[in-house]
Amino acid sequence: IWLYIDGDGIQDACEPGIPGVTVELYDGSCTIGSTCPTQVTNSIGQYTFSGLLDDAYTVIVRSATLPGGLTQTGDPDGCPGAGCDNQHQVTIGPGDVNKPYWMADFGYQGNVSIGDFVWNDINRDGVQDGGAEVGLNGVTVTLTWAGLDNTLATTADNITLTKITAGGGAYLFSGLPAGTYRVDLDENSLPSGLTLTTTDPLT
Repeated sequence: IWLYIDGDGIQDACEPGIPGVTVELYDGSCTIGSTCPTQVTNSIGQYTFSGLLDDAYTVIVRSATLPGGLTQTGDPDGCPGAGCDNQHQVTIGPGDVNKPYWMADFGYQGNVSIGDFVWNDINRDGVQDGGAEVGLNGVTVTLTWAGLDNTLATTADNITLTKITAGGGAYLFSGLPAGTYRVDLDENSLPSGLTLTTTDPLT
């Protein structure tokens, strides 16, 4: 289960897993939300149900355990269409017992974006004026999400993303969940002789 930031259908290296999400496994013999087996995603968003028999299963993500502001992107493989949000169907048949695992992945996008410009603040007033105060490309900006606990000080569940400014000093992190973030600028990536005139980091 991961942050599906660019929506291209693949979990890229910059798209982190979402920890702390509850997933349950329905086989027709349990009560969803009550007696079905559950797993909680680990620090990199992985979960596993092991020791399964031949049967038809539905993997269900409990949406209430997802970070706020996230929506599932597209229908997961094996889901028959409308009404399948947060579900993935898997059928294990005769002869499949030697298959090591079945994948039931879920990608989620948020509706939050964070970004702006890095620029040459000639008059050092912290505001990008027109004219000679041009944007600076090639500067590294790091975004840290505080995770599900919304506390940056507890680093175990923090997730970090990186962008390089381009197109006139612009950077943008999009597809993010609601929450608390810290934005850091790598001063070593600034052109020689420049120092910050604004607060770093920003929360």
